[in-house]
Amino acid sequence: MSPMTKSGWVLAVLVATDVGVPSRYFSFSPERLRQEAEVEVADLQVYSGALSPDGKFIAAGGIEGVVRIWDRATHREEHALELQGQVRHIAYSPDGRHLLVGTADGTLHIRKASSGEAVRTLPAVGYLQCFDISPDGKQVAAPTLGACHVYDLANGKELRVLSRHAAHIEAVVYSKDGKRLATAGREDAVVKIWDLSTGEELRALGVGADPPHAVAIRPDGRMLAAAYASGLVRVWDLAKGTEARTFGEEGGKTYGLSFSPDGRFLAAGGKDGTLRIWDAVDGREVRRIEAHKGKVRCVRFTQDGRTLLTTGEDGRVCLYSAR
Repeated sequence: MSPMTKSGWVLAVLVATDVGVPSRYFSFSPERLRQEAEVEVADLQVYSGALSPDGKFIAAGGIEGVVRIWDRATHREEHALELQGQVRHIAYSPDGRHLLVGTADGTLHIRKASSGEAVRTLPAVGYLQCFDISPDGKQVAAPTLGACHVYDLANGKELRVLSRHAAHIEAVVYSKDGKRLATAGREDAVVKIWDLSTGEELRALGVGADPPHAVAIRPDGRMLAAAYASGLVRVWDLAKGTEARTFGEEGGKTYGLSFSPDGRFLAAGGKDGTLRIWDAVDGREVRRIEAHKGKVRCVRFTQDGRTLLTTGEDGRVCLYSAR
């Protein structure tokens, strides 16, 4: 199949045949992935990308400080949002009405997804590497130097500050029920679990001098996966606070993590450009794909489990679909 090119952006779509539909989700089948199409151009480093909840639009941005949004079916660019500073993280609100963008100057931008029009800007509070939106779409957690700020998305009011990390917070993620938050600290090399109703620190998960820089909570809330500077991915039992298993290999640094919505698989992107998928139960690596030339910066399953998105420093966005 010949490549398709549009506006200096890259879109690679890989399709997998599904083997069953357990309740709400397609059962992800990594061993049956096959390439469908590829769109390639541009020397842009893409740090983050997101697929709209209805699956119709893709947003991506990175080092140049521009977020581009295009139609998934036609590859037509719909909007280009020029911002100050590198784009570090992008996410759609669960209802698809808003697009949130975090930039390296510490600003969190909230835009209308349909038009790109500014809704509000949460003030710069220092270094902003990432953020996460609560599953009900009512809150956003945005970490900075040593603290994680929780805001009301509707009015921008700060609801809570979680401030027990030494300095940089590299990753943050809500549990599926929205009751807990996990934050990963670089200098103190720990993952902290927070009770969002009280602001209480429930657990601190660490292994000495190996700092975590990506985290994901399994949809049932029982396990947390963290990627470490050593290249290892450790899975923690959140009830016991103990390490349950270890994936990966030393030296193979991982930048993005995501559980499939059915909890069966863990996907990870590495500095070597590979996308790896492990069986989340027994730790077997079930698929490895040479996805990017350069670091894989972002890995995300969509809410329904049909699509897996990755972005890389080669200016490419890849979609893996289980349609």
